Amino acid sequence: MEELKEIILENALGTRVVLCNYGAMIKEIFTRDKHGNPSNIVLTLPKKEQYLAKRTFLGATVGRVAGRISNGRCVLPNGEKLYLSKNEKDHHLHGGYLGFDNQVWSTKVGRKGQDKSVSFYLKAEDGEQGYPGEIKVKVSYILKDSNQLIIQYEAVTNKDTLFNPTNHTYFNLGGKIDKTINHHILKVNSEYYLPINKDSIPIGTIMPTNGTIFNLKDGIILEEILRNKDCSIKEQNGLNHPFLLNKDSTEQLELTEPISGRVLNIITDCPAVVIYTGNHFSEEDSLLDKSGIRKHGGIALECQQLPDAINNQPHFGNSVLKQGDRFFSQTIYTFGCV
Repeated sequence: MEELKEIILENALGTRVVLCNYGAMIKEIFTRDKHGNPSNIVLTLPKKEQYLAKRTFLGATVGRVAGRISNGRCVLPNGEKLYLSKNEKDHHLHGGYLGFDNQVWSTKVGRKGQDKSVSFYLKAEDGEQGYPGEIKVKVSYILKDSNQLIIQYEAVTNKDTLFNPTNHTYFNLGGKIDKTINHHILKVNSEYYLPINKDSIPIGTIMPTNGTIFNLKDGIILEEILRNKDCSIKEQNGLNHPFLLNKDSTEQLELTEPISGRVLNIITDCPAVVIYTGNHFSEEDSLLDKSGIRKHGGIALECQQLPDAINNQPHFGNSVLKQGDRFFSQTIYTFGCV
């Protein structure tokens, strides 16, 4: 295995992003609170070697396909039947046993104008985890002095295949890894969400958020969601649900932590976000317990195509990357304070 490397990007405002070539991951993000004090605002493990001990997806690039593909089976539009590895019960999750998150990527550090950047490169082989086509993937992180962190995804393939990457960073804007996200305020510009079954897979319908606990347009304290008696939230122990984003909005996602004053705004060209509130984290997990991570200790805001889209077309959108086409997607994090 290639050596694990950390790369640090820092801007003029003192925001510092620590990246790692294992999983093309965001390892740490240091931003200032309303008093000017810097803290790490993402869940992380103390030592980079700990990421090799257990698959946690903390901060990682996820693919080839983020989320679950039901029963590990699907059919491409060209008629090809795919039988993907089943690494979570009877389903395919986050690219299978060998995903983007648990491989070492090649690295190139550079600049884009005055901005600091790093690009990670990975080639997945034809047939890997059941996916057709050799696919070449590039993930770039660009840190701007405007306090924006831009993530860009690019890919090409030599056969029609599936491709739906995301980033799996867990945010805790309080800057205290041993605290929960209960008092964070989440605002999502979305009119529709997807009901899911007990295995966290969309059941195939798209439902309006109005009149439900999933109406997040005006902002809601996460504790109100996590303690809600909605059957699906109780079954999942929190949020694990996809939301369709309003593409015309310049305010798609906003996360605020009132005590520190930190605010995270997210804009993406992806049609959806899966919001996951760290429901599976447990103090009984020795690896996580040593790091201080606890249940609901972070929130993942996974911008992507809708999960299991290939089995719910056409109304779920398109996660097919065709031979010869070039994939490009961009998500922008903006850090600030109130």
